[in-house]
Amino acid sequence: MKSYIYTLQDPITGLIRYVGKTSDTGRRYIAHLSPSNLANKKKAQWVSALKKLGEKPILDILETVEGNGVAEEMFWIYQFKSWGFDLLNVTPEEKGVLISKANKNVAKKEQHKRKLRESLSTGNYVVYKNGIFIGSWKSPVEASINTGIPQTSIHRLSKNGKTGKHKDSVLHGVSVTFLPIPKRD
Repeated sequence: MKSYIYTLQDPITGLIRYVGKTSDTGRRYIAHLSPSNLANKKKAQWVSALKKLGEKPILDILETVEGNGVAEEMFWIYQFKSWGFDLLNVTPEEKGVLISKANKNVAKKEQHKRKLRESLSTGNYVVYKNGIFIGSWKSPVEASINTGIPQTSIHRLSKNGKTGKHKDSVLHGVSVTFLPIPKRD
């Protein structure tokens, strides 16, 4: 497999701002121009600023290598930095921080899911429409299946104690009460 080590150059200043690697320079260049590049906010902001001026970065191939090019990319990043270039690359150290933050977010989501599962097994969701009892189910999933009301709406209405007000939706006049099952000693 061939990889290409390339630079992105600022067309206004002529300075190298980014060093990268790819097996497909055309696809990778288009990806750099995409506004949804959230992994590297500094680079995305630079590209966006250039685009507002009617410019685009210039992609120039430094070398073609056999393999995935990871070592060569790192060499060139550190080489350009040692020459004083202000690169917009996310360094391996910064990537570690980003991965750490992502892992913390995943852990928070898992904790939230666990608490939600625990709360589902501790009572019943009682659904009323315009004050008329519709039914009682052990989970928002069961209530959703039996009433056609979205599961998230059942859970939300049970938490805030309000009645659905959307006249043109299935929620109009719906209220949900969560009745906890008493704990036994």
